[in-house]
Amino acid sequence: MKQNNLVISGLKINTNDEAALKEKMTNFIKQHLEENTKIEKAVKLGDRTCLLKMESIEEKNKVMKKKSKLRHIKGEKIFISQDMTVLERNIQKEIGAKCKELRDMGRNVKRDYNGLTVDGNEKWRWRKASP
Repeated sequence: MKQNNLVISGLKINTNDEAALKEKMTNFIKQHLEENTKIEKAVKLGDRTCLLKMESIEEKNKVMKKKSKLRHIKGEKIFISQDMTVLERNIQKEIGAKCKELRDMGRNVKRDYNGLTVDGNEKWRWRKASP
């Protein structure tokens, strides 16, 4: 289930071995986020991207709460995000585009996972389309 999954991008991955990758990711999180985590599975998706399946939603949330510490790593652009379906990624793109459009018009916009709040009171929400 995707709810326990994280995607790490921007970190050089030089192994295809799941055990070695799992150990590397555990050490990376421990060193940079100062968090001991339990990773169930690690899968290389590309040269700089991997998917982590955490043992529980609580483990995932521990990492998500501390991911902002990654911006302090000099010379690196490493990101941790939730694993999303294609539909969820498309919705996030739409929300981002609408957010930019409204900010360019001088509006005060706050973004959350499934929508926007404009000027403190106007709410925009996106829902998944019915099949």
